[in-house]
Amino acid sequence: LKVEDNQAMIISRYCLDARAYHTDKVPMTWGECTLRTWLNDTFMNEIFSAEEIETIVPKTIVNNDNPHYGTEGGEDTTDSIFFLSDAEVSEFFPDPDSRRAQPTAYAVAQGAYLNTKNGNTWWWLRTPGVRPVDVCGVSAYGNVTGYGSRDVNRPSGAIRPVLWVTFGD
Repeated sequence: LKVEDNQAMIISRYCLDARAYHTDKVPMTWGECTLRTWLNDTFMNEIFSAEEIETIVPKTIVNNDNPHYGTEGGEDTTDSIFFLSDAEVSEFFPDPDSRRAQPTAYAVAQGAYLNTKNGNTWWWLRTPGVRPVDVCGVSAYGNVTGYGSRDVNRPSGAIRPVLWVTFGD
């Protein structure tokens, strides 16, 4: 997605898993959600080797309010693995075709939504929705749901992780 000095911001080509953003349907921000904790602990340690983890760079993640409705985004966080915001997804993927993503077979087995017409899934962003119990996402057709039609406890949300890695000397 982006290169700065000897670091690259990368995103998975596929949606790798499916999980709820948070275990309960309560007002939630990225900084407090159970999915963020899982990504930066369990997921990272199960997916990457110790040597690979050494190349992952924790970054300060700005959690802006929803730009349309003002729903609070919460405090900025420091994360090794995270999701894009609605602004970032529009910056890096400027059109719906580029935002579409397919789930892995594992993600589908874990409950990821599968659109049978195009083989794509919807995936989580970290931007809050119109209500504090909603989160924005990208639809199976590549549309950004800026109003956040995804309840935080919806288990069919696909995971398309983003991380910064170092390369070279």
